[in-house]
Amino acid sequence: MNEATCTFCRKFYDMRERRWYDKEVYRDRNFALIPGVGPFGEGYFILLTLHHYRSFATIPDAMWTELLSFKRTARTMVESVFGSAMFFEHGPGPKTRGGSCIDHAHWHVMPLVRDLVATLRSEYLFKPIELLGLRQLTENSYLFIEDENSHGFAAIADSVPGQYIRRVIAHLEGRDDEWDYAAYPRYEIIQSTLQRLSDRRYVE
Repeated sequence: MNEATCTFCRKFYDMRERRWYDKEVYRDRNFALIPGVGPFGEGYFILLTLHHYRSFATIPDAMWTELLSFKRTARTMVESVFGSAMFFEHGPGPKTRGGSCIDHAHWHVMPLVRDLVATLRSEYLFKPIELLGLRQLTENSYLFIEDENSHGFAAIADSVPGQYIRRVIAHLEGRDDEWDYAAYPRYEIIQSTLQRLSDRRYVE
């Protein structure tokens, strides 16, 4: 996948396919925070690079200081309205996709799902990792998750089903068949998420 065929690049670089819900609620030079399609509840966002990189493991070293600052602000923004948050990524490698549907660096940001980290760690060999440690995973597909305390864990995952972590979340939420964001876009929850974020800003 490259810039010409990447869904996110077409939305946020040349804007050919931007929709009403592709609203940048926060951005800087290289990153944006947007509502996520297929939320399980209010407060689901995507943190993505504005230019095309396969995964966060592959972004240039010079961008990491900016990314870490952007991520801290994004966490604060989400948590101020929706409560404790977590991050996760399906990081595609050069040969396999690691459960990714869009091979463009993006983290899912959403309110905490209880038992998610424990469930994932029971299925794959997740090891504690600092964010900068993702740079060592460029040759493999990987799964990454960060809990509400900003503790990160990663596992090599060269062969996992598409949207794997969303499948696990759907199971934990008692909605086993509703993991696919394309089949269950839940636009009404995106609208209410944006409204709550807007109301908070208005009050402030």
